[in-house]
Amino acid sequence: MEDNTVHADRLADLSAASRARCVAELRRASSQPLHALASAIGLSRPALKTHLDALIECGFVTQEEPRIGRQGGRPAAAFSLNPAGATLCVLDISRHEHRYLILNFEGTIEHALTIEADATLTPQERSALILEQMSTFLSEAGIPLDSVSCFSAAIGGQVDSSGTVQRICKHKALIDLSLFSELPSPLILENDLKAAAYAEQHIGCARGLHDIIYALVWYQVAAGLILGGKLRRGAHEFAGELNLVQSTAELPDTYRNQWESWPAVLDLAHKCEAGDQEACTSIRDFSRRAAQQIAFLATSTDPEMIVLGGPLAHRSSIIFHEVTEALRKELPHGPAFATTISALPTWGPALGAALRGLENIELRTLGAASLEYHLHNATPLPIPIPPAPEQSKSSSSPSR
Repeated sequence: MEDNTVHADRLADLSAASRARCVAELRRASSQPLHALASAIGLSRPALKTHLDALIECGFVTQEEPRIGRQGGRPAAAFSLNPAGATLCVLDISRHEHRYLILNFEGTIEHALTIEADATLTPQERSALILEQMSTFLSEAGIPLDSVSCFSAAIGGQVDSSGTVQRICKHKALIDLSLFSELPSPLILENDLKAAAYAEQHIGCARGLHDIIYALVWYQVAAGLILGGKLRRGAHEFAGELNLVQSTAELPDTYRNQWESWPAVLDLAHKCEAGDQEACTSIRDFSRRAAQQIAFLATSTDPEMIVLGGPLAHRSSIIFHEVTEALRKELPHGPAFATTISALPTWGPALGAALRGLENIELRTLGAASLEYHLHNATPLPIPIPPAPEQSKSSSSPSR
């Protein structure tokens, strides 16, 4: 006979999961009456009311005053997420730009900011600058630093599941984590490409898929991998990091200057589109090199979809075309992998970090994460988020 503690733990797990499902459904469609919410998540009304009362007590859900409809009858109360239930601050830290987002508990992006950064900054200088920029950003939005529930950041390098930076690839460290130790709430870190892959799976072009490659289009390919529905990190956090292979770092002398930065490659693409044959040769060689590395990843993971990301993928149609054609030639006898451009250009890592931040808030406060997120833009923020598909009502029978 099992110990009563085991049963209590299981009941607690079930309660946490039910509350997380309730939060996810209210994030998808707010202001729902009890009967509609119970039907959507498959709970009996009494069981759901117990969970809603707990969420209201915690400040995550609000109950709207009942209103009598035109046809009369007993008024029904409606329930919504409380936007002020939690505040999330997101950072996307790269060598040349710092991006910041502020989200409420509903998943609404209320503020966004992009600031160009000096690539020559030391980790200490960059960290101090980020803390200053973030404090100013929050202050101008009227949000005290100590009221933020969670800070979440996307950054280059190997980041383990606990949010610790294990390695910074071949580049020097971007930040000094010790300077962030006095933040009033947890700082959750995620590798930038893994964050972008996570965003594509949940709110982007790979929504609902279980096996995807998010590949940064470059002569040294790095990728975020979703396998079996989960982020694939590997035993040493190296999964997808083909850019650590020494041979991929060696540039042909012919293209050393042409491929030195993505603006230089983008300039070549524009020249190719204008009919410059020398530029077209360089772009084809660049695309073939990228496709070879993506093919290695594809044959070892067999994904449902390959998502091409990074500035070159979404700013140049010819590079996307050449990479997909080269990939087809690299795998003449393999499956025709669905290949597409990222639906979340530029903001993908930040949006992925936002999802991980919401997940952390739910895990710490509810005991479980819904893993179903619906981010929204507060007009007029220029962040493209594809609309969520219509969901059918759950057909499962009510449970307790």
